Amino acid sequence: MFKAILLFFICSLSALGQVTPKQGVFNKSLFKKGRSWIWNYYEKGDLDKLYSQEKYKIVKKNKSLITFVLSSKVGDQTVFAKRHKFQVNLKVCQNKFRHRHYNPSFIVHFWQRENDKWKYLGRDGKSLLFEEKFNCNSSLGEADVYDHPLRGPVLTVGPSKEGSYYFKENELQGVLSHKHFNKGTPFHYLMLLE
Repeated sequence: MFKAILLFFICSLSALGQVTPKQGVFNKSLFKKGRSWIWNYYEKGDLDKLYSQEKYKIVKKNKSLITFVLSSKVGDQTVFAKRHKFQVNLKVCQNKFRHRHYNPSFIVHFWQRENDKWKYLGRDGKSLLFEEKFNCNSSLGEADVYDHPLRGPVLTVGPSKEGSYYFKENELQGVLSHKHFNKGTPFHYLMLLE
């Protein structure tokens, strides 16, 4: 009888210790080598005025270390040009919002494309490149339905400190849905996941 009670107690503690991912926060299984996302930038939020596109592609994965190549097309360009490569530590990103005084950069390495070669610029690159596109802040609890122009009605959470809104659930959970820049001004543009 004592063994049965002890086993029940241990199983209960184990269940309490398991952390389930909050909706709207990315799950590490989202990041697979070869996966990519494209965000479109529209002038004045007008879907007929495509200004540029950014493509994020995962080129390497080693446990919690994910390496992305960021490419872009601007104006009439027909081919994506590589601009940056950066490696992210997903654990650091997720811990950043769990502990108030924990604030290291979660960019481990950062490169810039120059003359068709990668120039290494060191550690602590531009964290916003990752943080703006993928949510690891579990305190973004405000959910809303957004009529995504390319995907229809979707559930999102946000806005983040940067004004970004992320998909709340499904296979895109934690990925940037949309973000408005300078709304209400002549410099307004919309970033939207394709």
